Amino acid sequence: MTSGSGLGIDPTLLDRAMLATSTSFTIADALQDDLPLVWVNAAFTATTGYSFDEAVGRNCRFLQGPGTSRDALAQIRSAVAGQRPVTVTLLNYRKDGTPFWNELAIAPIRDADGQVTHFVGVQADVTARVEVQRARDDALVQAEVSAGRLTLLADFTARLAGSLEADEIVSQLVDVLVPRMASWVVVHLYDDGERAVRSTAKHERMDSDPAVAELLRDLDRAIAENLPNSLPAARVLRGEIPSALITDVAAHPRAAGLYDDDRSGIARRLGISSMLVVPLRTRSRVVGSISVVGDGSRRPFGQADLDLALELAGRAGLMLENSMLYERERAAAGTLQRSLMPRVPTLPGLTVAAEYLTATDEAAVGGDWYDVFALESGAVGITVGDAMGHNFDSAAAMGKLSTMLRSYAWTGAEPGRVLDAVDGLLAGTGLEYLATCCYGTIRRVDSGARFAYSSAGHPAPVLRDPDGRTRLLDDGRGAMLGVAKLRPGGPARPNAEVDLPRGSTLIFFTDGLTDSVGPDLDVSEAMQRVARIVAEQPVRAEPRDIVATLVKQSDGGRIDDIAVIAVRID
Repeated sequence: MTSGSGLGIDPTLLDRAMLATSTSFTIADALQDDLPLVWVNAAFTATTGYSFDEAVGRNCRFLQGPGTSRDALAQIRSAVAGQRPVTVTLLNYRKDGTPFWNELAIAPIRDADGQVTHFVGVQADVTARVEVQRARDDALVQAEVSAGRLTLLADFTARLAGSLEADEIVSQLVDVLVPRMASWVVVHLYDDGERAVRSTAKHERMDSDPAVAELLRDLDRAIAENLPNSLPAARVLRGEIPSALITDVAAHPRAAGLYDDDRSGIARRLGISSMLVVPLRTRSRVVGSISVVGDGSRRPFGQADLDLALELAGRAGLMLENSMLYERERAAAGTLQRSLMPRVPTLPGLTVAAEYLTATDEAAVGGDWYDVFALESGAVGITVGDAMGHNFDSAAAMGKLSTMLRSYAWTGAEPGRVLDAVDGLLAGTGLEYLATCCYGTIRRVDSGARFAYSSAGHPAPVLRDPDGRTRLLDDGRGAMLGVAKLRPGGPARPNAEVDLPRGSTLIFFTDGLTDSVGPDLDVSEAMQRVARIVAEQPVRAEPRDIVATLVKQSDGGRIDDIAVIAVRID
């Protein structure tokens, strides 16, 4: 290659400069088929290992290999066909087979008439630069993955805040995993007290694809009929293995529990490329397992995914244990509370009806109670109360308070003095109970009855006159029980009295009822609503009908226990 110059440069200088440079140069003949190389410099040989004689006469595709990008080659072909310059970075291979990243710049060379006669190629080994960029990109990806895992854990923890039902915990678990981590998930959970396994499944397309939803139902039926011992989930449930990670299910179908049966066929149709299985473990035992599945559209699961699933399962297991403990305590408290509720007695001249309902949401059993009993004098004592708290202790406190009140009421003392005596006993014995309570006595008189009452911070009872009109009995109000130690020497609780004509009905209730009839109202407005509901009943409504109507107001859900008692003067 020679050239002349009007600047007095030696015509061989450019040739010698190109031979001496460390930059790799090639020249291909554009007028011959397949663009053979007609010249390469020493730097090309140093870069690729191919000598001048080994390279000249061949198309430069001998530098290509299995990792060479098809897109980059398409760019080169397009530029050559269009006689345009192009610069691409692609993976090439040296003579010894080692790869290197080649930044290739190709440009056409034209003669005096403008015809392209050759293409010059300049190659630069940019392997170090590409690897640094890839390392930087990998670090960014790992940072994003780590941030995503932390976000997923934080989201799951936030979702579980306050969750006490096992089904809700499992539902939140699958909602977090699908589709953020998995294509589909199956959670197997031992029924408490039984070793039967129930399953919960979710697929990312179950809401948009009816066929997928039907496949999930088929899978659930197949598992319900028989959970094969070979399934990783079954082995994790039995404690045979701590966990399972299958990165390539197609290569290891038996490890994934896949055979030539209907259940395996369903799993394959749902899409199963990789999977991992982790236990749901409490502090003492395995209560379930989580099978996390990725289909062919996702990258295979790895150790980091297994670690994340184990962390999620650990948090869910602790919440499930709390749920089980909560349910046991709630059942025991409910049993205790019902056992302490009195049977409604038959009392001369009175018709009595009562109802007690536990909360239906996540609140535990409370300390609500009612009682109707005969006094030494022949009068009748009526009480309704609510011990603060929602646990086993509150149910136990309710039983003690009810017994204390009966004991002090037996002699016929004024209601305010009875409540003061109970409060004093709590203070003297150091019992840390707080409760609201309304206690009253009914004494028969010629016109009907006389009702004396006192309230320790409790919702006012409703008086329904014989003609159906109602009013709240909100006199005789004092501090709640359990605060006597905070007001030593304080005033005695007041008493109030009201005449009850024959046919009158008294309705007592706890604040669970006001919460149900007026969840968006303050207490006084909610009590007025209770009074209106009572007034709307037929004039001759029986006490049991009034009670049934009131408790029906909570059919949409009860955030607290409800106790209601109605007493009619016959």
